[in-house]
Order: sequence, then structure tokens, then C-alpha cells
Amino acid sequence: MKTLEIEKLFDRAYKAKAENNYWNQIFELRKFVNEKIISECFQRIDSDDLKYKKIGIDILSQLGANRKNFIKQLFERFFLIFETSENEKLIYTSFMALGHNNQHLKTNHFKILLKFVDSRSKKIR
Repeated sequence: MKTLEIEKLFDRAYKAKAENNYWNQIFELRKFVNEKIISECFQRIDSDDLKYKKIGIDILSQLGANRKNFIKQLFERFFLIFETSENEKLIYTSFMALGHNNQHLKTNHFKILLKFVDSRSKKIR
């Protein structure tokens, strides 16, 4: 897939109003993941834009065996979000992504996750 087509998919995901449309774009983007897209997803996760962060997380967290080369980096981003963000949607997205990757959890991760046990948010608890 050409770079322009990939950018269109990222743009459509960013602008999607319906959840179904959003996930259709993410599904398409996952098909064409390579080193460049992985790098771009991490750049989006590291940005200040919450939608960009969500898109990057949603793509990378669902790559199955293909994510083994960057799972440590992805976990670092998840737990940075858990430790620093108060945005419910971003935390929820990170929890859902963690659910796709929970076999990589370590004991020290659970200590950080404990802070959400008493969260006001039903989605996060």
C-alpha cells in the first residue's frame, strides 16, 4: 500500500465519528504494518493529541505475534499513560490494549494497576 493511501486511512480513523467506521480504518491499517508504520504509531502515541494516541495504541496492540519486537516499548507507553494521564478515554484504551497483551505483564506492572481499583470510572475499574 502506498504512503498516501496509508495516510488517508490514518486520516479517516482520526475523523471517524462512528465507532464502527473507526475500527474499519484500524483494521485496514493493521494489514499493512511495517517498520515505518510501527514508528509512526509510536510517534502518534508520544504526541499530545489524544486521538493520535488512541489510533497508535489500537493499531499496535492488535498485531498478534508481529508485536513481539516492540512489546516492551508498547508496555512502557501504556504504563507511562497509567502513571501520568487522567484522561479516562486514554486510560480505557490503554487498558483494552493491555488486555490484548496481558501475557507480558510483570509483577511490577500490577502495583501500578492497583491505583485504578477505586477509580470513579466504571470503565476503568
